[in-house]
Amino acid sequence: MAALLLLAVILSSAFDCGFAAVNPGLMFQLSQTGLNYGADVAVGILTSKVQKLRIPDQRGSARTKLGKVNYEITNMKIIRFDKPYSAVNINPSAGLTWRLMNVRIAMRGNWRYRFHFVRDSGTFDMAIMARTFLNVGVSLGKDPNGRFTISSRKCYCMVDSVKIRFHGGASWLYNLFSSKVERPVRDILRRKVCDEANKVINVNARAQLATLPVTIDILKYWMLDYRLVLPPVFQTRFVESYHKGEFFLKNSTREAPFQASPFPSTVGDRMVTIWVSDYVLSTIGYVLYNGGVLKRHLTKEDLPREDRGLLNTTCTSYECFGILVPSAGKIYPNATAEFEAVATSSPTATVTAAGVQGNFAGTVDCSARLSNGSLVPMFKANMTVVLDLQVSLNEMVLRGNITRLSSVIKITESKIGELSSEILTSLFNIATNVVILPELNAVGQKGIPVPGFRNVQFVNTRLDNLNRCVRIATDVRYVRSTYLRYDSN
Repeated sequence: MAALLLLAVILSSAFDCGFAAVNPGLMFQLSQTGLNYGADVAVGILTSKVQKLRIPDQRGSARTKLGKVNYEITNMKIIRFDKPYSAVNINPSAGLTWRLMNVRIAMRGNWRYRFHFVRDSGTFDMAIMARTFLNVGVSLGKDPNGRFTISSRKCYCMVDSVKIRFHGGASWLYNLFSSKVERPVRDILRRKVCDEANKVINVNARAQLATLPVTIDILKYWMLDYRLVLPPVFQTRFVESYHKGEFFLKNSTREAPFQASPFPSTVGDRMVTIWVSDYVLSTIGYVLYNGGVLKRHLTKEDLPREDRGLLNTTCTSYECFGILVPSAGKIYPNATAEFEAVATSSPTATVTAAGVQGNFAGTVDCSARLSNGSLVPMFKANMTVVLDLQVSLNEMVLRGNITRLSSVIKITESKIGELSSEILTSLFNIATNVVILPELNAVGQKGIPVPGFRNVQFVNTRLDNLNRCVRIATDVRYVRSTYLRYDSN
């Protein structure tokens, strides 16, 4: 039952994405090559289904000048169904049409007749041929909840010729009822094949699409919205679907106050091409900022044990806070510096051919933790942070790794005298790269799941950074027993 489901769903919905965004955050493009691959796999599955079709026994009579011949055709079985040539046509105004051509079917069964007092029986072979055997349309759309809809339209099954060869008995009587057998078999086969096609699309495929999540939980607190923002669009050489591609806090649909940039008007060279706008990454920053997550209290306990002396105001080595900020050691000896960093704006991400860069601004409050446990302020500063992100695709999850995290500190208020912003920038960069960078990369390795279907793997994948988006070009492979799951914990 999975034949037309695979054709109409597996690839044409390698897509899964609210609705306020003018431009989508995600776009999926399925090429003619991808459609043809899906059709080829579907034909292999359909072949086994056709071989199992049951053709009802036929009983009837034929009147001749010599009298009436009563006949029975029983135990008809399809013994051979050669894999036909298949093609998928894309009609910009109507959707997909799947064709099976150059079909040859071989059947075998038993016959029996009675003519006056004459009775006879034997076996027969039947050859069925069709240049265009199956022609079925598939419509894909979008429901009010942003899910795919699917339905069949106008299924035609055509048989060009049916030839029967009888074995045993009086051959001169065969022609009296052979035409009576050919027509019912032709009609039954056409009806059964179309019934199967419509059922797979309108029942099985529809049920499969209903199980696709339109949101995915990320790290227990957030969700990624994959809802469709427009119905799929059918072009001459490809099919495209457009998805929201926005992060939200769970139980919140607060929209980001910015829009995605338009995607480039290009045709991919692989079966499936996925465009991920830097809008998706920027909505991550927007959600984290509004959720109050982008703040960090840095103490010596956050540093590796061997580096905890770095924040001491009284130094036992050549590298410590008291050496770089001598006034801190003089005013608050035997203390430890602590930093409270808070973002003051939503981080943004920009993709260019050179890579992915993130930017955000914040404030830093530095205090001294005295030996009696009290905390006294030392200075305040503004900071700007720039990070370089390397994006990769692994097991259908888009993952990020920060290769550079650089901060610039500008002192705005000091209670311990004149301070050097350059020296404090160096100290803060050392601390953040030791502590915060590994934490961010651990989250980045969780990644963003790319929508996919059961039993479909990405192969021969290439990832490119373009202007304002990341492009993933990939071929696909159908593997019956494989299903990759995203771990959101």
